[in-house]
Amino acid sequence: MLGRKKQKKKNMPRIIDIDILVHGESIIETDQLVIPHPNIIHRKFVLIPFDEIATDFKIPHINLTVNELLGRCADRSMVRL
Repeated sequence: MLGRKKQKKKNMPRIIDIDILVHGESIIETDQLVIPHPNIIHRKFVLIPFDEIATDFKIPHINLTVNELLGRCADRSMVRL
């Protein structure tokens, strides 16, 4: 099963952990997978680069563009290159 396991040693090999943000206009809700990613609206580090490549992409189920979500995002963390 894919997922992140808590381990003490830094840079140890681990099982892959992939966050799928969107898949076109698909909406998927299972015990193992939710698309669009439920926390996409809360993460500026995701929305800023997403906005750079697809500013007008409308997130399914939320019905707002990436740029609109970025403007509404309450995340105040610093995102730098």
